[in-house]
Amino acid sequence: MTTKDKGDQKELQKYLSAWQKRHQEYLEKKSQEKASETDEEEHNDETLETSESAGTKETDNSEDEKEDQTQDQALDDDKTNESEETENVEEPSEDDEEFDKENTEESSDDSEDRTENFVDQADIEIEKEAKPDKPRIEKIHLYRAIPVLVISSLLILLSLYFITPLGSLKNLVVTGNERVTQDEIIKATQIDSRDYTLTTFLNRNQYANNLKKANAWIEKAEISYQFPITFKIQVTEYKILAYEASTGNIYPVISNGTVINQPVKKEALPENYMRLNLSDKAKVKKLVQELSDVPDSIKNEIQTVDLTPSKATKDLLTLTMRDEHKIIVPLSDIHKKLPYYSRVHPLLTEPSIVDMEAGIFSYSASLVQKEEQEKNESSEETEQSETEAAPSDVTDETNN
Repeated sequence: MTTKDKGDQKELQKYLSAWQKRHQEYLEKKSQEKASETDEEEHNDETLETSESAGTKETDNSEDEKEDQTQDQALDDDKTNESEETENVEEPSEDDEEFDKENTEESSDDSEDRTENFVDQADIEIEKEAKPDKPRIEKIHLYRAIPVLVISSLLILLSLYFITPLGSLKNLVVTGNERVTQDEIIKATQIDSRDYTLTTFLNRNQYANNLKKANAWIEKAEISYQFPITFKIQVTEYKILAYEASTGNIYPVISNGTVINQPVKKEALPENYMRLNLSDKAKVKKLVQELSDVPDSIKNEIQTVDLTPSKATKDLLTLTMRDEHKIIVPLSDIHKKLPYYSRVHPLLTEPSIVDMEAGIFSYSASLVQKEEQEKNESSEETEQSETEAAPSDVTDETNN
């Protein structure tokens, strides 16, 4: 017999002895239960004996003897049952032998599996002991590292953004322009295509100021940002108040008093406009400032403005209206006196001259024309008489 067979027999004996032990324990429990039942019966019988009278002692003794006999018989029966059970255990039937063989085979297989599992577990434990556990990082250290990781990742992203061409992409959109082209506005802002989107956003107010300084047409300029790369340039242009035509060319005069050095063709002029015959740009600017306080109903009726200085007033202007009335007013007093023209105008029945140099009074323009004609005629007569008298004087001198 080999060592393997001996080991199998030992394991079989172990499993069989364990089964026999369980069976014996079961029998002992049953015997204990029966003994407890008999003890209870004896206790009940004793209580009955004490309660009965002395005359019935013989009958009780006979009953006790019977009970003893029954107990002896019960004990004998238990012994016989135990002997039979032990015999049955010691001499198992063929079915039991087959069942035991199957159990032994299964137990042997189970034992082999258990031994293999035990060996595997032992190897794993040895490996664990051989490889020391890595030290765990505490959560506090992880929480402390989170801000550092976030900041470093943001710095990396920003550096990549500035390095790549994405950082300088811009889409410039211009709105509100009528007389200035989009290219002129973008050029005036001084926004370079190489500028970063971030720096353009931060300096957008400076670019708007550059636009207002560089182009005289621009009254207001605002630069707004729309994610991701769009910059909207909203401009408001000055309105044209008049046209200056003292030099032959016609230049627009905007509402802040600036004369734009861009001549306008006659075909592009509006139907009704104010014509200024003032070569001095300072006086043009002063006139625009004075007219800012005058109602539009009066400003829209002015056709031409001429400088007609007198001995007393050097900045005296003559305003010719569209209804052929004329207003004589000093440049410095326009904002005070010209609004009164709205009260005088309904009283004028024919083309008249409203004189506002010293006060405010009006007279007919036809009378002035007659006086001017008479003056011109008298001046011509005096000139002719002087020319006639001059040759007679010359002849007299020669005769002498």
